[in-house]
Amino acid sequence: MRLLSIAVVAVFLLSRCQSPEVGSQTGSTQSARVGAPGTLLAQYPNGIPALKKGINLSSWFGSGASPSQFTTRFTSTAFGQIKAQGFLHVRIPIGPNQLFQEATPGILNPATQAALNTGVNGLLAAGLAVIIDPIHASGDSDFEQKLANDPTFLPKAQAYWRAVAANFSGKPNTQVFFEVMNEPHMASTNPAWYRTAQDSLISAIRSVTPNHVIIATAPDWSSMDALLTVTPTDKNVLWNFHYYSPMVFTHQGANWITPTFGYIKNLPYPSTPTNVQSAANAAGDATAKQWILYYGTENWNAAKIMTDVGRINTWATNNGVLVSCNEFGVYKTYVSNTPRCAYLGDVRKALEAYQIAWTMWEYDEGFGYISYKNANNRTGVQINTTLKTALGL
Repeated sequence: MRLLSIAVVAVFLLSRCQSPEVGSQTGSTQSARVGAPGTLLAQYPNGIPALKKGINLSSWFGSGASPSQFTTRFTSTAFGQIKAQGFLHVRIPIGPNQLFQEATPGILNPATQAALNTGVNGLLAAGLAVIIDPIHASGDSDFEQKLANDPTFLPKAQAYWRAVAANFSGKPNTQVFFEVMNEPHMASTNPAWYRTAQDSLISAIRSVTPNHVIIATAPDWSSMDALLTVTPTDKNVLWNFHYYSPMVFTHQGANWITPTFGYIKNLPYPSTPTNVQSAANAAGDATAKQWILYYGTENWNAAKIMTDVGRINTWATNNGVLVSCNEFGVYKTYVSNTPRCAYLGDVRKALEAYQIAWTMWEYDEGFGYISYKNANNRTGVQINTTLKTALGL
């Protein structure tokens, strides 16, 4: 999930809300993708079965998570519930501060490692596949800062990934998947730092587990627009992007991004110049009002999302690669259930129309699929049946 700085958010909002230029890619029929012999697409022409639909367990091993809940936050009961809902996999974001030890980068934090292994074993036993995401840094993290700007840090990151890969090397390669890094975005004197780092980390993983599928991405927060600029020379990885367009809708009320977002609430979806007027008038902030009105003029709806996602389908088809979207979601605190579910349903339909694997953000937090009757102790799971239907589960 994006944690944008104030300096870039306005530019980001405008750049993500431009009308897509896709030519004829407006329908919902998947263009045939043909993978060259020996590529991942040739092996999985219709996508990787276990990754077709999933959910993020976002705060389990995240950067800010308390180690005291590693073994209690999610148990076999939760895993069974997730499977029963119809999800096929989960993604586990792991803060490097929880598992990585810089002084001994080839040795994982033993307490976190043990808890993570217990969790993964439980998920596999429940029939769920797992995406391991061990560099899910929070904001401008120390780990990514060093990876982007300190050449001596890359060997440590490689050692870390070799240790992670070795830890899971005995798990089925059809059920456990390795994601190189979440949402790289750090500024550097070397603009190409991430491409170099990603290639090096992929090599490190393959040196230990050559047959497990690796998930790669582009910089600029794993954005779809950034991925569209990549010419993928490695066609044996699953290329991944995150989809939160338009941010004004998906992050309304999210004042941790900038204070302006705190004034944006109760937006409709689909959007029109007329139906956003009430929310714009209630915003109480000139910039927020401007963003809301702009959202209305963009006319976001199912067709626009289908067209927008169609751009990455064209890119994947032209490059002979597989793609996935392992984050999309809507912050739910300040939006009504009906427009939220309508948006999420339209994104899901667009992804599936192009055979793009998806993982919703997230299971039980602010963007959550579920809620709890007793939020303090996380008991009494409540299923949003409208959202379940929207996700086609």
